[in-house]
Amino acid sequence: MNIWSVVKLKKEAVLLDSKWYIIKAFFSVIAAYIIAAKNPLLKLDIISVLFGLMLTLEPVTLTGIKNGLNQIYATVLGAICTAVILYIFQLLGIPMLWTIALSMALTLYVCLKIDWRAVSPVAIFTSIYMTQYIQKTPAGDPSILLTFRLRLCALGTGVAIAIIFNFIFALISYREMMNKRIIFLLKLIEDNLNDMIEGIRTNNMNAIADVKNNFPPIFNHIDWVYGLFEDMKKEHIIKGKLVGIKKDTLIAMQNIVLLLRNITHLNYDIAYILIREEFSTKKFEIEEEKTIITLNIIIDELAAIKEVLVKGDAVSNINEKVTEIFQVKDIADKPYVEPFNRVFNNLQDILSIANNIKVEMKKVLYK
Repeated sequence: MNIWSVVKLKKEAVLLDSKWYIIKAFFSVIAAYIIAAKNPLLKLDIISVLFGLMLTLEPVTLTGIKNGLNQIYATVLGAICTAVILYIFQLLGIPMLWTIALSMALTLYVCLKIDWRAVSPVAIFTSIYMTQYIQKTPAGDPSILLTFRLRLCALGTGVAIAIIFNFIFALISYREMMNKRIIFLLKLIEDNLNDMIEGIRTNNMNAIADVKNNFPPIFNHIDWVYGLFEDMKKEHIIKGKLVGIKKDTLIAMQNIVLLLRNITHLNYDIAYILIREEFSTKKFEIEEEKTIITLNIIIDELAAIKEVLVKGDAVSNINEKVTEIFQVKDIADKPYVEPFNRVFNNLQDILSIANNIKVEMKKVLYK
């Protein structure tokens, strides 16, 4: 194992533009630190400036704006909850120990009331911040208002700087970013299909079960990419002309993501059928190789699509294979005929979807 193989990022990280993310973080942190250090108010809380900055860095400007607004919203929420408890407990002379604990509990309660599935770490951080980093007036008296002002100004500055850098760097890598996101999804699906083939070839139901269990993260990645493209569509009126991308291109890319989601659904169904006890590979040894061949054809089709996105070639350069799904014959007396038909119907649908992806590709690539 050489040193470079240890140091270099994984291929998935490269496809997600980690290089640009690191470079963007580097320069944005320098800018944020210089601005904060020279401001008499912000230099009191450079941590919040940098923290807000890093949480707002995103490949798409609108996504970063959403994250920044969510941080500000969570900060106001945490600050209000903590301020109420601080004010009341100070009047009553209750020890700080109980103030901190109850303000945190109230913040958690309000967060869960708004969204029972998640608690904002920014709101929690703000609650702690308001009790541990209390600012004082010129007379030396603790001030909840000054503490909240410092926290909000510092956070807002970090968010604003991140949005500016998001916009600048998006101009550099906008089109390449879209292609890489699709390539990333194609790679996930290809890897999953290769694992399924290996499970069928070795008659290993546990391996196929692992393939089935790996589908939820793939669906999450697909939904994440779809959301990024949706934000790109919304901000197209501002940025589209600057980067030379038509809105129809964004729509086509989104359609490709949806088609990949449909393929993933069908792959999941195939894995589900294969791990059923009454449909183990031992019961269809004759058809096993046909299934593997068909899956390899699908992988080749997806790999050809990926290659086009990598090289930016014309869509006509995609290898148009004449694929033929094997028909089920002479198995009417077998108890697993229906699931077997279902597997091959899914495979046919996947190949049909792959052709639909090629249609969408013609709208994406330059002629």
